[in-house]
Amino acid sequence: MTPGEKCTVSRCPTWIKSEYALQSNLDIIGKISSNTSILILQGENETQTPVQQAFLLQQKLTDVGHPDHTLITYPDLGHLFYPSSQ
Repeated sequence: MTPGEKCTVSRCPTWIKSEYALQSNLDIIGKISSNTSILILQGENETQTPVQQAFLLQQKLTDVGHPDHTLITYPDLGHLFYPSSQ
């Protein structure tokens, strides 16, 4: 990037590096304390993170025996819980 150039998601090396360093939620679920309650809220028309991902997360929580987790999905809502028909 040149001096004065704005750092956008697609051109920001710091963001890109941090994104690749993140562990998958499914990889760390077993490390979460059973005292931690988990609430998953998901729009059913989310395009950036499809609703199927929320179901996978819920299944993983069940598989590892996490005692307190809830998934709530919202029909006709997309990213940022904004109305969406897609």
